[in-house]
Amino acid sequence: ERPLLVMLGDYIDRGADSRGVIDLILALRSADMFEIRCLKGNHEQALLEFMRRPDIGASWLVHGGRPTLSSYGVASNAATTEDWTRVRDALAIALPPEHLAFFSTLELSITLGDYLFVHAGVRPGVPLDAQSERDLLWIRADFLGGTSLFDKVVVHGHTPAEAPLGDGRRIGVDTGAYATGILTAARLCGEEQSFIQHQRC
Repeated sequence: ERPLLVMLGDYIDRGADSRGVIDLILALRSADMFEIRCLKGNHEQALLEFMRRPDIGASWLVHGGRPTLSSYGVASNAATTEDWTRVRDALAIALPPEHLAFFSTLELSITLGDYLFVHAGVRPGVPLDAQSERDLLWIRADFLGGTSLFDKVVVHGHTPAEAPLGDGRRIGVDTGAYATGILTAARLCGEEQSFIQHQRC
């Protein structure tokens, strides 16, 4: 079978070449080596929210928006709402249409067999098909610190850890590649689970 590659979000705001990351994902899709499905992360949500509400620009910059804007050739030296509107308009011009389409069509969750793939996690006590978008993109402590089992094993990123985790309840693969240089993936085949890691030289 052709392998299925599920990407868990946060493709932008975490390095100097966000635009290049999106170009790479789109190139992988067109190469047809894998079936590729991409989830929305909270950072992609922030970009889309900025396109609707430029007044949140200063907040986005604090969380990594500056290098993303720079990668698209957009200056981020703004102080007023009017300045941020100009930055948003410049980004709207600079974003290739295929990039905007990519951001706009990202999935919130993917269910495959015994696994539920999400960006951040799920809220305990809420049915998996009734989770809020905010929790799927942002949740941390309530999900990570719980012990209750879910109907599916939840595969997620969002919260960096020193090592990947698989405990029968969740599989966390975020090892903070932007800071540590260690990129982690989970390989799921039938009942087999293993981790694949690459360390930046």
